[in-house]
Amino acid sequence: MEPVFMILGQSAATAALLALSHQVPLHDLNPGVLRSRLEADGQRLSIDLDRFPPRPALPGTPLFRDRHESEPLIEPPARAAAHRP
Repeated sequence: MEPVFMILGQSAATAALLALSHQVPLHDLNPGVLRSRLEADGQRLSIDLDRFPPRPALPGTPLFRDRHESEPLIEPPARAAAHRP
């Protein structure tokens, strides 16, 4: 399994456990509490750019990619707050 998905699964499970144990809805969970628990569990939440610098782009690699005509144009969803009474 890819490490990114393993980290995501661990983070989601930890957040759910903390929300249940604090008896709060998941979205009301204090992010600092989650961060502290994940760090205590050994999860890295930031990257040391001195130790792991970004790789330079290969020559000729564009920074941004244009949408190909065969790709659907996906509009961002309308903000829910704009539709509230």
